Amino acid sequence: MTDLSPRPEPKNHAKHTRTFWIVSIVCVALFIVVFSFVDTKALNEWAKTVPAWLVFAFMAFLPLIGVPVSFLFVIAGAKFGTVGGLIAVAFSISINLLLTYWLTKFVLTRPIAAFFKKTKYKMPQVPDGEYVSVSLLTALVPGLPYTAKNYLLVLAGVPFKYFFWVCLPAHFVHATLGILFGDMTKDLTKGKIIFLIVYGIVLTLLCRRVVKRLKAKSSKPAETTGEKLDYVTTSKS
Repeated sequence: MTDLSPRPEPKNHAKHTRTFWIVSIVCVALFIVVFSFVDTKALNEWAKTVPAWLVFAFMAFLPLIGVPVSFLFVIAGAKFGTVGGLIAVAFSISINLLLTYWLTKFVLTRPIAAFFKKTKYKMPQVPDGEYVSVSLLTALVPGLPYTAKNYLLVLAGVPFKYFFWVCLPAHFVHATLGILFGDMTKDLTKGKIIFLIVYGIVLTLLCRRVVKRLKAKSSKPAETTGEKLDYVTTSKS
């Protein structure tokens, strides 16, 4: 007979969950702690003196060479405010994703492929039909740098329409924390810091929920197939 009892979760599920929370909490804490030692008012005043076009250019182009986006988003929040910062971030992320895709496809792919040929490893490829889930998982998982996420997805063969339209909203959601913090640097109080921490935790919860649902959804076909195969084998025997 076929065993229809619920399949136990992998032993490393709890470990992955714990790792996710540790990385998420550390990222939020570092973000807040680092800027707690910065003269936020001076940062806000300095950001006001930087030309708007230059701040926008920083966000659009510097991430291509690995400059951390969190700091750039804080500058944008201080310069443009919350609403203006969010609009600027949306356009800058769009430009950055376009440039990342173009650079990877037409400049980086050949040398990287040549490098892999000299090793025993193969360039990772996202299976057809999993572009949305893999792109969203990669964009939402904390810890991995913004630049690395984008380059890896293109190198893994994610088509442009999935890469762009999935990563844009995912990166935008992450950017809101930096924009809010930047806008608050002109008058950063304990209450605002607590709000930012709570907001960061809420973002983490939402991202965790999406990641968990995507993983569960992607594992169902494999489990169903496995059960069918078990049933066929049992029937034949």
